[in-house]
Amino acid sequence: MAITPTNLVSISDAESVTGWTNDSFSLEPDIKVQGGNSVSCAQTGNGNNDAWFAGGPWNLANLHVRLGWNTAYVAYFAATNPVQVSIGDGSTTAYATYYTANSDYAGGWVDLVIVVDATNFPGVNLNAVTEVGVRVVTGSKPRNVPANAWFDNFRAIDGLQITGTSDFAAAAVLDAANVYKVFEEIDGVLFAVGELLITSGCTFTSANETVIFPSRYVSTSLYKLSADGNSSVDISGMVLKSLGSAVVTFASPLNSLSLVSCSFIDINQLTFTPTVTSPTFSNNAFTGCGPTTQGIDATNCAWGASDTITLTSTLTNCQINNHTSSPGVACSSLDQLDNCSFVAGTGHAVDLGTVNASTSMTWNSEASGYGADGTSTATVLVNVASGQTLTINNEGGGLTILNTGPGSVNVISGAVTVRVTVIANDTGLPVQDARVYIKRVSDGTTVLTGLTNASGIIEDTAYSYVGDEAVEGWARKSTNAPLYKTSPIAGTITSIGFQTSAIMIRDDK
Repeated sequence: MAITPTNLVSISDAESVTGWTNDSFSLEPDIKVQGGNSVSCAQTGNGNNDAWFAGGPWNLANLHVRLGWNTAYVAYFAATNPVQVSIGDGSTTAYATYYTANSDYAGGWVDLVIVVDATNFPGVNLNAVTEVGVRVVTGSKPRNVPANAWFDNFRAIDGLQITGTSDFAAAAVLDAANVYKVFEEIDGVLFAVGELLITSGCTFTSANETVIFPSRYVSTSLYKLSADGNSSVDISGMVLKSLGSAVVTFASPLNSLSLVSCSFIDINQLTFTPTVTSPTFSNNAFTGCGPTTQGIDATNCAWGASDTITLTSTLTNCQINNHTSSPGVACSSLDQLDNCSFVAGTGHAVDLGTVNASTSMTWNSEASGYGADGTSTATVLVNVASGQTLTINNEGGGLTILNTGPGSVNVISGAVTVRVTVIANDTGLPVQDARVYIKRVSDGTTVLTGLTNASGIIEDTAYSYVGDEAVEGWARKSTNAPLYKTSPIAGTITSIGFQTSAIMIRDDK
């Protein structure tokens, strides 16, 4: 495998004092981050202590600089804003506070990671940077020692591109070897201060790894986990947590994708819409996440305290609890939700959008805590167009409706199938265009009427069952040869419906 840094700009590897300004510098071979040396100095100013590297010009606009820095005089820091990153273009220098208090710095080597943008560094030509450095503000004069500040590995990097055959830990090992310090393993936990891109052709297999995007002064668009086209991704048992604004995107055509038993925590946005044959997406959990765009079937997954799921696939045995926006799920049909459960959060559980043509769908999920029919927190929100009817077969629980359109909604509870199959006695084959009529014995109400299809079947899949009901009727075909004699039909509709066959005898021979 291999890794390639994204948007790498090398500023200084601190192997020479040339270019270092605002103090007297020397090389330090024993206290360093990479290579053979760091650059060191003795900072003794009461107030501003600057160390800059001058060179370039570098185009750093919207990139993330990473400045290796270490100091031994934290006791002398000013009470507020003691550590700042400086960026200059030769005529204007701006300073961005990195540590607001001396307690923010725990000592030792740190990477001062910050996005180079106009907010952090106003007035500077970020496309032609000539000075990069660190300012330490003291409240009293540090004592004069041979060296009390060290600098190393100044560069800009936005992320890592992973190629070959890999997992997260292997990528971190290569990062350590190159001292990119974008992706580090600390005590078995992987910390990603940048984008992780699984590139085209990569075979990425990860099991039970924990990855955290830490809180840093980075842009809201930096933190990403994504996969390029034609890669193969198999991730199980992953814990992915963000302390910043992170995005997970699997949207390109992939060779394969399996995401199983993963936990996504505080991820800002998630997209699972890859073009891939037979993906696996099951037993995943989403906690405190932003919106999810779900374009592949999900099974046994759970979203808790998360934003809307925009669904173009199906959810099976999934839980959507305490959604933080309305609706919990946006989809075009209740048939996309199979045996799911909803616990009320903000607004509606499901938004079906606009229904422009009469149709039927089935609700077999459970919902609790939503409002009554017609209220702003009803379980399902829909806009049925004028002259159209939405029929909902209610086989679940907690279903209430808010229809904001001029059309109508017909809810049928306890729907069962009533089916008659007509067969010719002499051939055993189905009879098409046989007329079938069935009525309830108790009151003569019509239950089923019409002509059979090419399979000899006529059915109603949405008959509302309220109790066992005796029915009777007939099947006949007296026009359009071949002709058949009338065949009687009788039986009982039960909680599992009613299915029978009518055997017809030829009447034209």
